[in-house]
Amino acid sequence: MDEVEVKEFTQRASQLRSEGRLEESMLAARHATTHGPEDANAWWQLALTLRRLDDDGRALSALERVTELAPHFAAGWYELGLVYEAFGQLDDAIAKYEMALTADSEHAPSMRMLARALKDDKSASATQRRLELLRALWDAKELPDNALFDFAYLLADQGEPAHAARMYETYTCRLDGKAAYFNLALTYKKLGRDADALDAFDMALFIGFEDDNLPRLSNDVHGKLRALADKIARNPEPLLAEDEWYQHYVNPFALLDADTVEDLRNQPKALQKARQAVLREIELEDGHLAWMPGLVLDKSTALSRLDELNDPDVWDAHQVVFEDKALCSFLSRGELDHFLGRADPSVPPVMPYQLDETTLRVLGPVFAAQYNRVLTRAIEKGNVDAVECLFKGRRWVAPEHAEHCFEGARRVLERLAAPLVTLDDAADGRTVGLDEIQRVLAAGSLSSLLPHLPMEFHATHNAVGGALRGLAVSHFGREHDAPQALEILKLAKVCANKLPALAHLVDADEKTLNDMIAEERSKEASITVGRARLQVTRAGVSHGDSQLSPGSIVGVRWGMTKTSNAPPTMRYTICFQGRNGGDILGIWTKVGNLDEQRSQWSKLIDAAFHFVMASVLGWFAEQIEHGHQMRVGSVDVDRDGVTMDEKGWIFTSRTTVPWHQLTSQLVNGSLVLGSLSKPKASADLPLETTWNAVVLHLYASKKE
Repeated sequence: MDEVEVKEFTQRASQLRSEGRLEESMLAARHATTHGPEDANAWWQLALTLRRLDDDGRALSALERVTELAPHFAAGWYELGLVYEAFGQLDDAIAKYEMALTADSEHAPSMRMLARALKDDKSASATQRRLELLRALWDAKELPDNALFDFAYLLADQGEPAHAARMYETYTCRLDGKAAYFNLALTYKKLGRDADALDAFDMALFIGFEDDNLPRLSNDVHGKLRALADKIARNPEPLLAEDEWYQHYVNPFALLDADTVEDLRNQPKALQKARQAVLREIELEDGHLAWMPGLVLDKSTALSRLDELNDPDVWDAHQVVFEDKALCSFLSRGELDHFLGRADPSVPPVMPYQLDETTLRVLGPVFAAQYNRVLTRAIEKGNVDAVECLFKGRRWVAPEHAEHCFEGARRVLERLAAPLVTLDDAADGRTVGLDEIQRVLAAGSLSSLLPHLPMEFHATHNAVGGALRGLAVSHFGREHDAPQALEILKLAKVCANKLPALAHLVDADEKTLNDMIAEERSKEASITVGRARLQVTRAGVSHGDSQLSPGSIVGVRWGMTKTSNAPPTMRYTICFQGRNGGDILGIWTKVGNLDEQRSQWSKLIDAAFHFVMASVLGWFAEQIEHGHQMRVGSVDVDRDGVTMDEKGWIFTSRTTVPWHQLTSQLVNGSLVLGSLSKPKASADLPLETTWNAVVLHLYASKKE
């Protein structure tokens, strides 16, 4: 049999299977594989027919042959995976689905089955792989509705609450999902959208979802909104001035001063009478209406608003607003009750994403415009409670209008963030401390607003968080002050919480600084002197209630003297001189156990070198270089050199040894000074009793 005949039998097997003549199809496929054992399609037709006959045992062998002959045929690997899964060999099935996706990364059936097969594997790698598959299916519009819940759950679990909320919303629109409303509420709550969370909890209750935690969670959210409402009520200043009322929306039924909409529906005479009454009032009162204070309009404008009711769909949309007094007051005057509770908890809540397209087409643009104006005013006034309230949810806008809600607010926040960005640039040339940064953040209540800004304000979070991170890095680079840099960096966390990429950088910086702080703290030292603890740390030196910062210390001295041989007794000294008095004197005597005491005393000296000496040496050098004369024990120190005693045959005189002629050595607990050209000039300064003897030695070493 030649290839043409094999192909004919293969096509016949496919045709017979489509006609339901499975036994005949199997015989044709067998004939094709017998005479064309290298023909992958012949084996494929045989495998499909055997699968239809529920003969997975023989189908398995046929599919193995298919994948051997056509390793890039994704459908073959997929069917093989199905057979292994039917036999309960899940690991083998998963491997075959992965092979299918290696052959074709967009093979949707394999993605669906692999995602389902990985469901019970709770390992991090399997969870990430499953999320990756479901995301790809969603992007390709191949995700089945019954997988939406799992996709949403994984998104929430993996730290993507905004995307999870959209998936739960889609699920509840397409399927009857009691648990989905509950999970949606939890996701809204995580996003800070408490009003939306309350509505989702209430919807779960209305459709019969049962969970022991539901009443408590719902009450908690309601309590938070009630507390926020109380705070807002204590600030009576309206967000919008009266001349800003009704700028974006005038409800036609409110304009008609209607008691109920049903009094006017299908009642043309009653509607006409109400219209005429409005026009008369406008004419008599120069555009004012007694029942709508703050509104001024002419007849033409009034007629255009009333003519909207000629469209039944628009009528219905305006009726929804008219019957929701809180929503109407927000759209008309910018009042906030719409975001803080529900007027009638006995009826199902309105979920904005479930509103019909017509309602959103009519109301969405005006809601977005009003929301933008009110939010902008709240930020401009630094009214943090109002800003928090506006971000609680219940935005009646279609996705295409959502961005219009934030346009003005983004511009204001950009202006508020600009000084901080400028400060970050300035930090390249000078030290910028925590206090200065906090003052800039406090201006315009920026620091108070940041925690409430949702993910839609990623640009603000990125600008502020990036600037704060930059300031922390700059501060450490200039001052090597890890604790202060860490405090600055912590200010960026409120932004990093909204931006995963920034969070990764901030966490890495925080770990680095904490490691540095831990290393630095390992260099701190302390010992009990008298009844108080003597400590030397980055903050300075403290003993009991006395404390000296590094910058306030202008002198040091230390030493160790044996005061008795029997029993062995040592006196230990480490003292710090304050610029304005308040010296800290650490002097103690110890009998026995001298090695341990010497170790602790040495650690104090090491800590002094690490935390204090740079400041003291800097102050000492500055005094000399500015022309001041310094007294160190028996010598005088100035810009020209060190003045010390020079012994003659009979008399001792004072002589100044220039810096380049000075010799300086530490010998047996003393600083020994001399001159290269004057062998009789010398000074012996005990380190224990001479303020800054060791500092003079360090300074002299630098002058060599």
